[in-house]
Amino acid sequence: MIRKIDNKSKNLCLTGFFRNFPVKKNIRINSSEILVGESDREWIFFKTICEIDLELFLQKETQYLFFAGLFENQNELIKKYISIDWVFSSIQFVFSESEEIPSIKISCKQIDSEFADFIYKNSMYKEYSSLKYIREQIEKGFCAGIFENKNLVAWGMIHDDDSIGFINVLPEFRRKGYARNITLSLMHYQRNNNRDIFLHVKSGNTKALNLFVSIGFTQTRPVYWMKLKE
Repeated sequence: MIRKIDNKSKNLCLTGFFRNFPVKKNIRINSSEILVGESDREWIFFKTICEIDLELFLQKETQYLFFAGLFENQNELIKKYISIDWVFSSIQFVFSESEEIPSIKISCKQIDSEFADFIYKNSMYKEYSSLKYIREQIEKGFCAGIFENKNLVAWGMIHDDDSIGFINVLPEFRRKGYARNITLSLMHYQRNNNRDIFLHVKSGNTKALNLFVSIGFTQTRPVYWMKLKE
C-alpha cells in the first residue's frame, strides 16, 4: 500500500539526521536552503531547492561529495549536471504512530561495538558505508542481535537519520523469523524513545519489502543517497 505523502514523511531523513547531529552549515541560494551535517561523512540535505538554485549550488560548492535523503527529481537533476560515483536507490516505508507494534516472539539482545567488524564484513552495503560508521552508530544508539550458540547470527540497527536499517541474517539462519523480530525490536526501541518509525528498502529487494509490509509499514516515496565523483 502506498501512503499519501505528508510534509512530515517528506522530511523524515532530514529531521532525523539533525535531531542527532548539529547543522554544520546553512547555505542559502536565492529562495533555496541547503543544510550541511556530518556523521561519518559530510552530508548535504536539501531543505528546499529549485533547479536553477541546484545548478548554482553544484557550480559554487564543489567541495561537497555526499548527498542524503534526495527526492527523485533532485536525484535526476544532479545526474544531469555532474558525474556520479554511486547512487543508493531506496523506497521509504513508514509505520503509523497510531498503530500498535506487534509483539516480539524471539528474544533480541542489545549488542555492542565489539561486533562492528563482523557486521561490516557481512554487510551487503560496503560501498555505501564504512566500519567507522557502523561502530559509531552502535555506540550512539541501539543495535539488536540474535545469537545461536553464543554466535551473532542476525542483527539490525538505527541509522544516523533515525531510520531502522542494516537488517541482516546470516544465510544459514534465514527463514526462522529472525529478520522480523530484529525489526520489531528496533521498532519498540524507537517507539519507547518517542522517535518516528521508518526505514528504507533497497530498490528491487522484494523479500524485504514483503516483510515490512506484513509488519504494517506503508510505502511513501523513493529516497536516494549519492556520492559525486571527485
